[in-house]
Amino acid sequence: MTKIRTSPAIGIVVSVALLCAHSGLAIAFPQQSDALSYVFYIFWSLAALCACSWRALRSGLAVRRSWALLAIALLFWVGGTVIAIHAQFFQHASSDFATIDDFFYFFYAVPILLAITSPQDMQLGTVFFWLDGIQIVAIGFLAYTAFFAVIPFSGGTLHPVPVQRLIGIYDVEDFLVALLAPIRALACPRGSAERRYFKALSAYLWIYAVSASIYNHIVASQNDAGVLDMLVDIPFVVLALTAWLDWPPAGVPGEGKNRRPLAVVIDNARPILLGLALVALSGWNARTHLNLAMGMIFGAFVVYGIRSAMLQNRFSQTQKALEQASERLERLVLQDGLTGIANRRCFDQRFLQEWARARRTGSPLSLLLIDIDHFKKLNDTYGHLTGDECLVQVAHLLQTTISRPGDLLARYGGEEFIALLPETDDAGALNVAERLQSTLSRSQPLPSIDRQVTISIGVTTWMRINGTPAEAILATADRALYVAKQNGRNRTEYLPLDTEP
Repeated sequence: MTKIRTSPAIGIVVSVALLCAHSGLAIAFPQQSDALSYVFYIFWSLAALCACSWRALRSGLAVRRSWALLAIALLFWVGGTVIAIHAQFFQHASSDFATIDDFFYFFYAVPILLAITSPQDMQLGTVFFWLDGIQIVAIGFLAYTAFFAVIPFSGGTLHPVPVQRLIGIYDVEDFLVALLAPIRALACPRGSAERRYFKALSAYLWIYAVSASIYNHIVASQNDAGVLDMLVDIPFVVLALTAWLDWPPAGVPGEGKNRRPLAVVIDNARPILLGLALVALSGWNARTHLNLAMGMIFGAFVVYGIRSAMLQNRFSQTQKALEQASERLERLVLQDGLTGIANRRCFDQRFLQEWARARRTGSPLSLLLIDIDHFKKLNDTYGHLTGDECLVQVAHLLQTTISRPGDLLARYGGEEFIALLPETDDAGALNVAERLQSTLSRSQPLPSIDRQVTISIGVTTWMRINGTPAEAILATADRALYVAKQNGRNRTEYLPLDTEP
């Protein structure tokens, strides 16, 4: 099936034609210009609302919520316009009083502010988003109460609101959100879907702020905008076209995961700034609505406390997970992947530690270097898989025999194993070697091997010999193992540390 793409040229042409039609009808029918303009206002705001909703459904999780919040903002604007139509044409309400449509127009900015301030990273969880939402709604509620001198939906007495003050309130609100949107865009990674959304939102908000300001001031001075009624249409036209038309693919995949420093600053400062704004507006309202102000301040502390507790819990869980991951990584680094016992790296670390402790305390330190006899021939005869099974079996048998907590068995390389025995003299080391030989001789051979696997062991012990380097112990154990192989294998040979080759 061929995908139908929306042509930008057709959309622009249709939009310009409708804007011209709005202006032409306002000129042709000046007495009905208000009613005609409201029709176009509703049409374009609904078109923008539908386009944002459609874009939210088509977008990824990173910006879906932001498009949905913008659609909710437009729903407030449409609701305010419908109420304004009813108040003007059916109730003949005076423009000197704040009515319920002003509440909807004022709260139109609240979902937009939430979209701008909320982190785009969905991993933060919905609880933090709802905490931000509660604070921003409370801020909008208090700001409306402060500006319009009445608690919304309380049934309180409406007070006259000077037109210039009303225009100033909307100018401050519109330009404030228009200033915040580009900052958020700069905080997003280049080429990401989030940055493209906030660039589109910034364009819309700036066009809306300028158009609404010009329109409101003209209406205030002339009481009729006439042909300039189309100024209200323009931001919604731009937003509808931006959201509806096909967007090019996002930039570099995964680039949006790299948070920029500005985004980190905004996300960290947001809870404090929202709390301060809530407290400041509560203080402003305290003169006339003390109970409301005190309740809001208490709520601000509760929300901040909940957020702090959740962040502390999240931090503790993250720290615990990092510690567990570090432990697992350390085990992987110090563990042989095939046999599951310690590897050469682990042995080297422990050997140096035990060597230093032995020199400090004067206690003996023994090494057993163990080699599987004729392992290369076994590998060539039965294959590498059988050879690996043999290594695993031998490692398990040796590990179960060397059972002291302070002892260490490690895979030294290939078919060689090494046992580190702290505080063990030569007699004790030879006893351990004898038990290793006995354990292996009594074990059942692998089903795929028709003979018993044997081992050769070289043993040496350090006992208060001054000036002996650590390498000399390893070298002596290696020579002892060589002697065991030369003397027929399947045996243990001991060489004192001062023995020369």
